[in-house]
Amino acid sequence: MNFNEVLDQRRLLPLYTVKDLEECLAVGKCLVEGNLPIIEVAFRSDHAAEGIKALSSIDGLMVGAGTVKTIAQAQLAIESGAAFLVTPGLSEEIAEYAKEQNVPIVAGAVTPSEIMQANQLGLTCLKFFPADVYGGISALKALHGPFFESTFVPTGGVTFENYKDYLALDYVKAVGGSFILPKKLLKAKDWQGLRSFIKGL
Repeated sequence: MNFNEVLDQRRLLPLYTVKDLEECLAVGKCLVEGNLPIIEVAFRSDHAAEGIKALSSIDGLMVGAGTVKTIAQAQLAIESGAAFLVTPGLSEEIAEYAKEQNVPIVAGAVTPSEIMQANQLGLTCLKFFPADVYGGISALKALHGPFFESTFVPTGGVTFENYKDYLALDYVKAVGGSFILPKKLLKAKDWQGLRSFIKGL
């Protein structure tokens, strides 16, 4: 399956920061067993690249890189096995590089000007971040009018309590966030609990 098909299946994009490789492999396996075979590894730790490499060894798991802010990070992510990129904002340079590498990219865009720029670069699936700060659901409803050809992946302030409200909008392709991998379960290494939680979302 390609990136779009995997995302369309459950409309959830788990965000994960790698702290240790043993945990990250356990998390990756829980996602596959919980029927959510996708993960966005944030470039927020020194272990991001090795985490992407390790997770890419799990059969059936689609691994991407998030919080990609530089070309160097984009190159390192793809070399490490990232199958997609997610950027917090809009970078023409990174978007063009992803296109050259034939790797899907979800670029951050929250204002009409940014969305127009992204569309001109051929990007129609956009990250809406931080969703809560930029007006959440009411902002997405307003933006959908002029930008009806775009779909959005809201992250930032999306929680277990409100994620279904976002998913009620058919132009929300998926929601992203770390709420999909609760810290409490990770800390307790409760892998059975994590699998059940993921299945139940």
